[in-house]
Amino acid sequence: MATPFALVALADLFLVVCFRSRLTTSYLSVIVSNLGDTPDFTQAYLPQLAVGLGLGLPLWALLLWRVRGLRPGPRRAWAAAPLAAVVLLYGAVTARQARHGERPARALLDVITHDLNSPFGVLPQGFVTWRLHAEAARAFARSEGFRFGARRDPPPDDRPELHVLVIGETSRPDRWGLNGYERDTSPRLSRTPGLLSFTDVVSQSPSTQQAVPLLLTRATADAMTDAFAERSVITAFKEVGFRTYWLSTQEVSHWAGFIHHYAAEADVRRYFERRHDGALLAPFRDIVARVRGPGDRAFVVLHTMGSHFAFENRYPPEFERFPVHGRGRAERLHNAYDNTILYTDHVLAELVAELARRDDLVSSLLFISDHGENLLDDERRLFGHAIGTAWDLPVATFFWPSQALEARHPELVRRARGHVDRPLSSRHVFHSLVDLAGLRAEGFDRRLSIFGEDLATPPRRFVIGARVDDFDALVGRDRGTSAPALRARD
Repeated sequence: MATPFALVALADLFLVVCFRSRLTTSYLSVIVSNLGDTPDFTQAYLPQLAVGLGLGLPLWALLLWRVRGLRPGPRRAWAAAPLAAVVLLYGAVTARQARHGERPARALLDVITHDLNSPFGVLPQGFVTWRLHAEAARAFARSEGFRFGARRDPPPDDRPELHVLVIGETSRPDRWGLNGYERDTSPRLSRTPGLLSFTDVVSQSPSTQQAVPLLLTRATADAMTDAFAERSVITAFKEVGFRTYWLSTQEVSHWAGFIHHYAAEADVRRYFERRHDGALLAPFRDIVARVRGPGDRAFVVLHTMGSHFAFENRYPPEFERFPVHGRGRAERLHNAYDNTILYTDHVLAELVAELARRDDLVSSLLFISDHGENLLDDERRLFGHAIGTAWDLPVATFFWPSQALEARHPELVRRARGHVDRPLSSRHVFHSLVDLAGLRAEGFDRRLSIFGEDLATPPRRFVIGARVDDFDALVGRDRGTSAPALRARD
């Protein structure tokens, strides 16, 4: 019966050694929401897992063998004393919290939320994880009848119109050549006329299942459940007559959070699981070809695999510009990651080229990654994301307007150019998209649009599970700088 708790203790020790953290609600939420990533995670941390299990399981077997003959009896009644002490401690701390103005139930919840003892702390942490998931599910159910009440002033002409949102995956801004990285990882976008790179953008979460809802909706890191009580920007475009599409190379998984619910808002959904992002190009060309008649309007979301681990699986062999095979772990890691950026540069350039071929098409493309990635960047040697650092929160962000769009709305493009170095977050995405397309409704805030004249830059808050923090304060603690340094890894 105690075996599960022994495994929990090993997991807790793994997090302490590899991530300098504990098995909290945040990590439990990440685990249950990313079960499909288990093979990739195992591959990334195979040495650490092998050492942990190799040492921990034999020790646990030895302890079980040593206590095999023990039987509880009256003389061991004193063993209940630790349990009684725990109950008294919980009661005392709960009473203190209640005395500070908290209701008893809320005070108890606050106590168990902060209980990180190992291994039994997994019980209260698991309870909080379940509670948060249930709360999100109820909120999302309430969104079934949600409407933005969006409206749109008639455009100045009836030319066909197409706006594209590309959701990247695990793409850091400092690994793009066009942002100053010493390696030429973006040869095509660097030569793309009119492309704007926003250099100081951070995600509202380093975890995909929270980051994507936060950039698709009006929700914020401080009110995450609002993302499930409303619909996404897809519905806003549908309400004013745009035909909407969702194309994805990510897997369809109920463990991926609520992302598939937002995809279901689109008129057309197509998935290309376990394929390179280039698989999206042909169906995208078909969509562009269909938006041809007067008054035709479309909004397309492309959800890509980008730079998700394992990096070597994210690009075709011809994009291995930086050698991977036969290299040491760190060099292999960095080279493979840079190859993923090179391939993303190719895919984005192909998308832009397809739009640019149409002189008659009023079009735009906005690319933003869901989060960044830790790549053994500092003395902590962290790898992966969903941790909350100066490395897994900054995100690559680009905007491209067609000549037809710039001719129609020159002031919008001019303002965007003036904001490329402003401190922004994924919170600006929803409001920027609806402002770009000329949508209006209660709750749309032009001050949060990168195309607005009076752009507001509120504190850049982020959330992981139940933890909410401030990015700029975090960077000050982690690095003492405002953004990750731009440097090549050879």
